[in-house]
Amino acid sequence: MHILDAGCGSGRDAKAFLRAGYQVTALDASREICKEAEKLIKQEVICISFEELQFQQEFDGIWACASLLHVSYEEISGVLKRLWTALKKDGILYASFKYGRGMRVDKGRMFYDYEETAIKNLMVDNCFLLEDIFVTQDVCKSREKEQWVNVLAKKRESESF
Repeated sequence: MHILDAGCGSGRDAKAFLRAGYQVTALDASREICKEAEKLIKQEVICISFEELQFQQEFDGIWACASLLHVSYEEISGVLKRLWTALKKDGILYASFKYGRGMRVDKGRMFYDYEETAIKNLMVDNCFLLEDIFVTQDVCKSREKEQWVNVLAKKRESESF
């Protein structure tokens, strides 16, 4: 199984997937973060933005943990279409977003928050079959009051872009 760690950050999750025996392609838009992740996972990390993705049916799964939440509302559908195109038939997308409504800046970073209904509509509108949506609490003690909306969605094959 081949997983795309889309917005891999430090490489923590890519490392866990590699240890579990998966083939992993990791990417992030920050050159500095890519260098750090490469040290951790001991393989190349691709430095590109989501808007630059060009993969064609290469991945069994895409892991977008706390990364798509930085994509603007105007650009998110285009990015989801690129992720859809990158998935193989019956491929699965996991994504997590901060729970809420609207856009906000926190410590100089832009966040685009979602609630369950908005995520459901976003996935369906972009040719994904919704497998599950669930809300979780942040595991960091300093952010334990924050919530995340998580989504598992499957590539719907009857559609194309």
